[in-house]
Amino acid sequence: MKTISIISIGTILMMAMACKPQYQQPDAGNDLPKTVLVEPLTTSNAPIPLVVSGVISSKIEARLSFKLNGVIQRILVEEGQMVKKGQLLAHLNLSEINAQVIQAQNRVDKVDRDLHRIRNLYRDSVATLEQLQDLETLLEVSQADLRIAKFNQQYANIVAPTNGKVLKRYTEQGELVSAGAPVLMVGSHGQRSYIMRVALADRDIVKLVHGDSASIQFDAYPGERFSASVTEIAEAANPQTGTFEIELTLDPSIHKLKSGFIGKAAIYPSEQQEYFQININALVEGHQQNASIYLYNEQTGK
Repeated sequence: MKTISIISIGTILMMAMACKPQYQQPDAGNDLPKTVLVEPLTTSNAPIPLVVSGVISSKIEARLSFKLNGVIQRILVEEGQMVKKGQLLAHLNLSEINAQVIQAQNRVDKVDRDLHRIRNLYRDSVATLEQLQDLETLLEVSQADLRIAKFNQQYANIVAPTNGKVLKRYTEQGELVSAGAPVLMVGSHGQRSYIMRVALADRDIVKLVHGDSASIQFDAYPGERFSASVTEIAEAANPQTGTFEIELTLDPSIHKLKSGFIGKAAIYPSEQQEYFQININALVEGHQQNASIYLYNEQTGK
């Protein structure tokens, strides 16, 4: 019996069970020598999949909100509805916001008139340079306030940032919402729009490169396999778990997928270190990356 170093006991068991031979054992009562099958020790570099579980989501999931406080006038979409980029989804009651724009515009107009009169008086040496400069500064400040009011007026509406689907609706019409509070969640929709993020240990993350293939199975579609590829690999570990996150992007499929589906992914590294393949019957015992197996001595025949 001899101890050899191999890639892992899990690999041995998986590869050995696949090639387990079928042969007859001699009768227990027979005194003849036992029949022993001898096979050569072979190596392989076929990819061994990394099996992990995760949840799929849209590649882009945007939580949309208003920039300022206000009362929601209308929400124009429902959950599950498809939307197009630039489509109006919701807007606030604009009574107060429009009034602020008018107020800022009137202030600009008044300061502009006052500045025109002061310039004439300054040319006639009636007004001082300080008065002229003060009004010029006041006009600039008033114009800035007007731009702010118009900017807020623009962001009293929520528009779709991309073609997609409404995944979640957090509020209803007539509710008072604060600035930044999520109103809708919109997910991207289209070719390769679903992803799965999974975590791997350091010994596994070093085996992967961008573009490595993967196969994903979902309980919602028993027996179906969805092809995917590695599109992102984390450069730093999660400080809480010590694992590295990767992103798998699913290829287009005829099946209907939804964010939140739980799936099991098998990721196939494009580069695999060479490992031994042995028969399960030759395995005596093992621990981590070491195993004890039976070896045939050609000289002694034992």
